[in-house]
Amino acid sequence: MTTLNERILKVRKDKSLKQNEFAELIGVSRSTLSEVESGKTKPSTDIIVGIANSFDDVNTDWLLTGKGDMYRIKQPLTPISEHQAQVIVQLYGDLNKEQQQEILSAIQKEKRLNELAETVSQLQKKVG
Repeated sequence: MTTLNERILKVRKDKSLKQNEFAELIGVSRSTLSEVESGKTKPSTDIIVGIANSFDDVNTDWLLTGKGDMYRIKQPLTPISEHQAQVIVQLYGDLNKEQQQEILSAIQKEKRLNELAETVSQLQKKVG
């Protein structure tokens, strides 16, 4: 079984981030992160909360206990009703072009992130 310190290191490496990048994202100094990753100090709640807030795809149960999968499994979306679709289309149509583009970009980014997370999950299962 891995330690919390090892799981924090695993998250950083899995995200392909350098210590200073990861530390900045989670709101701690690089030296603090280095001491945690090396096992010299125990992670503070600030570090755990920082990871949870910065990486919402990381399964916090796994991070804290080592049990389960490293990443949350996204639940498939339920179909929307025709009425809901009409409301969405109307609201979208009421936005200006810049706002519409921002929404489209956000949707495309989220879709790509989901695809990448799924690919990573599949690769992890193959690697074991």
